[in-house]
Amino acid sequence: MPAFRYSGKTAPGNVRRGVLEAGDRAAALAKLADDGCFPTVLEEIPPARGAESAPFSASELGAFTRGLADLLDAGLALPQALKTVERQAASPRLAGITADLRGRVEGGMSLAAALSAQGKHFSDVYIGMVRAGETGAHLSDALTRLADMADQDEELAARVKTALAYPLLVLATGGATVLFLVLYVVPKLAGVFEDMGQSLPLVTRILVVLSRGARSGAGLFALAGGLVAVGLTWRAGRMDWARLGRWLARGPWVRDLARDAGLARFARTLSVLLAGGIPLLEALRAAADVGGDSALRGRADEARRRVAQGQGLADGFAAAGFPAEMVHRVAVGEEGRRLIPALEKVATALERRRDRSLKVFVALLEPMLILGVGGVIAAIVLGMLLPIFQLSSFIG
Repeated sequence: MPAFRYSGKTAPGNVRRGVLEAGDRAAALAKLADDGCFPTVLEEIPPARGAESAPFSASELGAFTRGLADLLDAGLALPQALKTVERQAASPRLAGITADLRGRVEGGMSLAAALSAQGKHFSDVYIGMVRAGETGAHLSDALTRLADMADQDEELAARVKTALAYPLLVLATGGATVLFLVLYVVPKLAGVFEDMGQSLPLVTRILVVLSRGARSGAGLFALAGGLVAVGLTWRAGRMDWARLGRWLARGPWVRDLARDAGLARFARTLSVLLAGGIPLLEALRAAADVGGDSALRGRADEARRRVAQGQGLADGFAAAGFPAEMVHRVAVGEEGRRLIPALEKVATALERRRDRSLKVFVALLEPMLILGVGGVIAAIVLGMLLPIFQLSSFIG
């Protein structure tokens, strides 16, 4: 929502300055009139520079949030805490955004409104938690919970990277070997066979055609262009990881892993939002967007609709098709008025199952990659050996 900086006179003649959020200039004027303020200056605050760039990584967001929470716990005022975080920022981008936040807060804007002006840098869940913390006067607690979530995201990302390091090494090594064979070895042997005037088997002829296509100017240009495009997309942060994740999640082994990961993140986010004082319906709406799965989002929306009709959360989960174990634990938590601890236990159980599924997936992926890459290399070698075998049998 746009923000406006204003200066005006109140009924007693006092001058008031500040910042407010409104849908447009007319709505801002109406708000000020309702408050008894007659503005002499009203200007829209432009969005922060770089507001449309990629969001922060989990490590950047965790460091920023944890540092701000610790400084507020130490008794610093919010503008002073933001100034300190700005000085300690690990990157120019983070320092610039923190400076913009500080300027908006010093101008009278709430931290949640200042975060909203930063575009995609901060999620709706993050902004909602901060808004609830400011409303309930426990901003540092809300920031601490958000920092814990960011740390968990960073830990999961590190675990996934570690698990996939060896399979990716196998894939890279195998790919380099295949390129060496196709671009160097196959053309050399093909030239020898052609000089001998020997008819080549079908497999060998296919390899020769592929090799010539790859070595041609068009093939090399396409390969180089593809690598440059991938590199630039990666560096600019525009890689569509969400779409890639949805495509991979269709696989038979990845499906269960993606489902458990999405449910765990949904339950963890919901518990954090409720602990931060956000109402259940609003928390369900915000948590529905963090699972990364359209099916999960649909189930969460259905549960939210049923809760809005007066049903309990467990009944809403059951009607929406959530797992029976999750429904049972939530029902027990509702009966004992311990819904937040129940959701935390659900998230912990799902995270453990997710980690076990990840280990199984990696254990299956490694031999599959080795067999796949080895099969391709074996096919290339066989295609090169077949003419030699034919020549040997002809001589014999």
